[in-house]
Amino acid sequence: MSIAARLSSKDLNGNADIQVTDPNLQALGNYLAPATALNLESSRGNLRIGLEIDRGKTLHGKIQASLPSLTIQHAEKKSSLKGITMRGLFQTEGDKATHFPC
Repeated sequence: MSIAARLSSKDLNGNADIQVTDPNLQALGNYLAPATALNLESSRGNLRIGLEIDRGKTLHGKIQASLPSLTIQHAEKKSSLKGITMRGLFQTEGDKATHFPC
């Protein structure tokens, strides 16, 4: 994982770049939905999140993720997905959040 960030103390403008290589999807699934008892097997993937903050009030973000393959197992049933790619933009201002597909 790598994180780079900058924030101006004068105007609270800043940005950050977070990159995760080979995220542990099983641990994430266990944390987010422990009662589902899903088993996740994945190939090496990447997650990148870019953030920009405007005067400490508005946060703009860009998410890019890719995963060559993912196998989901629940009880005796197994499903496989290949070539997963996700891209999206989001913005928050105060308590209002908006997302935009790419």
